[in-house]
Amino acid sequence: MDTTGYLNAVVEQTSTFAEWVDGKDAAIPVPTCPQWTLADLVDHVSATQRMVAMLVGERMSEPSEAFARYVPAPADSGQWGAWMTDAAAEAKQAFDSVDDDTPVWDPSGAAAGVPFWSRRLFGEACVHRADAAAALGMRYELAPEYAAEALEDWLDTMTSSGYWENRPGFADAMRGGGQTLHFHATDAPGEWLARREADRVVLARAHGKADVAVRGPAAELLLVISRRRPLREVPGCAGRSGPVRPLDRPHGLGHRLTHTRPGGGYVPTVPSVASRNRSRWPQWRAVSSIMWIIAKRSVKSMSWPRAESSRSASVIARREFSHSRT
Repeated sequence: MDTTGYLNAVVEQTSTFAEWVDGKDAAIPVPTCPQWTLADLVDHVSATQRMVAMLVGERMSEPSEAFARYVPAPADSGQWGAWMTDAAAEAKQAFDSVDDDTPVWDPSGAAAGVPFWSRRLFGEACVHRADAAAALGMRYELAPEYAAEALEDWLDTMTSSGYWENRPGFADAMRGGGQTLHFHATDAPGEWLARREADRVVLARAHGKADVAVRGPAAELLLVISRRRPLREVPGCAGRSGPVRPLDRPHGLGHRLTHTRPGGGYVPTVPSVASRNRSRWPQWRAVSSIMWIIAKRSVKSMSWPRAESSRSASVIARREFSHSRT
């Protein structure tokens, strides 16, 4: 898929999402994102799309102004449908005004902001629609080709140099001596081989033997790698393990790539720039491909204020980097 294809899919996915949530109870919990409500999920998705629309449409070289212009989603859920479809339309319009070589800030380290953000919005839309489905009891379906593209986005994002460099805890957890994990989509073209090294995680688009191998439909693999479902509960997926434990166990490579921190447990999102006291957030500088924050000093040395409510904690935020669901 190219940039246009990604944005067309974002509009399509968001339209379905908007139909599902419009007029629903804002307090419905989202089981795949513990401590989030449906209001948090809607706010996060639409705020992210609007932020990226500003970054791209205004050719921003850093993201602070986009943060400062955050507008929360309406409290009235009857307005959510239009709010979400408008956000996706704004994003598409912004991307239509640029080409892939237009300079736009992104945190990946690849210096390719327009392609980066188009695919990131696509990956976000695909996975967060699964969250909405889980919250509302809807059937989640995703075309195999879309699922393979979204899986590529998630894997590529988490193995980018920017992710490694700006998440020292992730780097420490993932340093290895060549341990490998192989993903193989069975219903769409897509195979990936991740290898832990001392200074990075290397991702190859290739077939190969690995310490852990996971095969299955692309949509199910996406739900597994994004920690929406444990591997053992996914029909059609099969794992084969060697020296490294299977994907959904605490020390598995896939688990380290996507979810856990020392001690386990869910880390809620940080408060939004708009809704919290900004004097407590001097380190905010950027958001990453999966909305992780690049701080000017080490994440470990930062004091993260506790959110007063799940609503105030929902916007353009991150899980503690190696624990991300977003």
